[in-house]
Amino acid sequence: MVAGISAGEIGALAGGVAALGGLIGVWVGVREYKLKSEAQRVESDVSLHQLITELMQTANGRGPSVLSDSAAEAIAQAWIERGASMPEISDALDQGVVTYPVGEAAQAAAIASIGSLGVEHPTLREPALRALRALKFVEGREHLAPARQAALEAVEAAR
Repeated sequence: MVAGISAGEIGALAGGVAALGGLIGVWVGVREYKLKSEAQRVESDVSLHQLITELMQTANGRGPSVLSDSAAEAIAQAWIERGASMPEISDALDQGVVTYPVGEAAQAAAIASIGSLGVEHPTLREPALRALRALKFVEGREHLAPARQAALEAVEAAR
């Protein structure tokens, strides 16, 4: 007995303190897990939004845009010789950019993928709807409109 406290009481108190420490440890662990889960969810959402944005390029029938080094040098040199300002040179370089078209199958697959992502991921429903509604077809690809409409209806139904 120490200061009026029996050995049994000291043991019980020590056990209670140990249990409290264990609970605090569990609480901290759960909190860290939730924070990590939230961070992973945010990272995943960002990746999905980037994906749908990239798919829109293909869904619009646009492939990579390029400007050859030699064309850039020639354009810039011609404008520099004229005494053009940097904004004028930049505008001239923009005129030299070529955007290649994508194949019809890639365009159709991108449209379907946007619809599928919008149905599967609630966070992408609004971006998918806006993307599909804004989608324009180049001449000769208007026959893909029913695929867009089907994807749009599927995403709207998932709302």
